[in-house]
Amino acid sequence: MPDNSVPLLTPQILLNIAVLVAQHEASLWHDRTPSHVSVLTGSQYVKELLSSENPTRIFDVLRMPLPTFFTLRDWCIEHDYLHPTRHILVEEQLAIFLKIVGENASNRMAQERFQRSGATISRVFNKVLDAITMLYPTIVTQPNGDTIPLRIRKDPKMFPYFKGCIGAADGTHIRAHIAESDAVRFRSRKERSVKMCWGYVHLMSCSATCYQGGKGITRYTCSSSSIGC
Repeated sequence: MPDNSVPLLTPQILLNIAVLVAQHEASLWHDRTPSHVSVLTGSQYVKELLSSENPTRIFDVLRMPLPTFFTLRDWCIEHDYLHPTRHILVEEQLAIFLKIVGENASNRMAQERFQRSGATISRVFNKVLDAITMLYPTIVTQPNGDTIPLRIRKDPKMFPYFKGCIGAADGTHIRAHIAESDAVRFRSRKERSVKMCWGYVHLMSCSATCYQGGKGITRYTCSSSSIGC
């Protein structure tokens, strides 16, 4: 009768296996090519950007003017939400976050730009995100209903039915001619190439704004006369 028993793994065999695995891992690590070898580190890039004195470039990268960026930085530090670490200043932490949300950049893209590891990018992003969420109740004030826009109060068709309304918002898909290379990203569930347009009317200021989706965001604002205020 054949012997189907499994041979015992003696301590010597286990030790030999562990040595082979360690040697294999060491060879992989030794042969690994460093990826973050740019002459301009993340901190140097941010320092060079903030001192460039080019408002267009700064806005394109940070999606906000330089004074607004410094105000946000000071607010995060003043309220103890962000702290400079031994390797990353608050300015770079904010720049990493704004790079990702402003350009829809991936973790790998942020790694390449700021010469940081993926774990560092994720940790910084989550830290800044927590700080930004704390900013919401400070700058966003919900209406109390005491003030009724003139556009509603003076129109018998609207008052008193819409006395608690501060505006209106809606979105729609509009058919568009898209380059073949980008058509997949704009395909709707009806197999058409469309762009998402989102707009709102703010009755308190009698203004209408429309945002057109795509690679970037295009904003259109109408004056009060164009919407009949």
